Amino acid sequence: LQELHPIPMGNSNNVLIGDTVAAIGSPFQLQGTFTQGIVSGLHRNNPGAGISAHDLIQTDAPINPGNSGGALLNTLGQVIGINESIAGPINGNVGVGFAVPVNQVLKLLSSLGGVANQ
Repeated sequence: LQELHPIPMGNSNNVLIGDTVAAIGSPFQLQGTFTQGIVSGLHRNNPGAGISAHDLIQTDAPINPGNSGGALLNTLGQVIGINESIAGPINGNVGVGFAVPVNQVLKLLSSLGGVANQ
C-alpha cells in the first residue's frame, strides 16, 4: 500500500495573474489526472454558476467534468484553490476554469468547526 500525505495549504491572497498552476482531479473517471495552466484572472464570478460562485480564481488549466472538488496547486505544491467549474460554449475543457480560493475554503471550514490550518 502507498502511504498518503496531506497536501500543504497555500495562501490564495498571494496568487497573481500569470502564476503557473496545476489542477488535480478525476475527469471522465480517469483518476489522478494532472493538468497545468496559468492564473488568468482573480476575483471573478462564474456567469454560468449562479450567485453562489463569486470571487473565484480563473485559470486556463484544463478543468473537465470530474475535476470539480480537486485541488488547484501553485508551483510549490500548495493548495491555492478548489476546482469549481468551467464556463464555455460546449461541455468540456473549451472555456475558462474557476477555483474557489483556499482562504475562502479554510474560513468556511473554520466556521463549521473544521480544521482551518494544517
